[in-house]
Amino acid sequence: MITAYDYSTLVVRPRTRPSSSTAPARPAEEQVSKPDYNVGYGKPPRHSQFKKGRSGNPKGRPKGSKNFDTIVLEAMQKRVKVRTASGVRTMSSAEALMMKSMEAATKGDRRMIEKLFAWYAQALPTPVLANREIADQDEPLSHGDHAILDAYREMVLQQGQDEEDARMGEPA
Repeated sequence: MITAYDYSTLVVRPRTRPSSSTAPARPAEEQVSKPDYNVGYGKPPRHSQFKKGRSGNPKGRPKGSKNFDTIVLEAMQKRVKVRTASGVRTMSSAEALMMKSMEAATKGDRRMIEKLFAWYAQALPTPVLANREIADQDEPLSHGDHAILDAYREMVLQQGQDEEDARMGEPA
């Protein structure tokens, strides 16, 4: 049988902690904060601030732990044995991976070809120039040089237009 309970007679009393006779009483000056220090954003109460000479992260990062870059560098410099056509060779992991990339590129993997060319261009100390004597000249191009470049540009544009027309099925 369920009975209803009358909550109107319920009395709620505040909880009180039993007083400890062993705990020393705080001095009055610690209980009241100084009026010259305002608690707010970026200004925690003085009792909860880090103590001088103590770290806010006492356990901190363990000595000898490595970050991701260090782990990658060590893994790529690690020496591994690789079977090649000439026998077993010992080389770094980076060198072995580069050999596999070259193998994939020579088999026609277009993505690997693009990546290898990008890596090659990045590894070059300076941009490669087809003809260094021309690049070292400080004098401007002559009128004849400009005419040659203009004719070449027109030829390339015409070839591009002809290819586009061929794709669309229109006669040139």
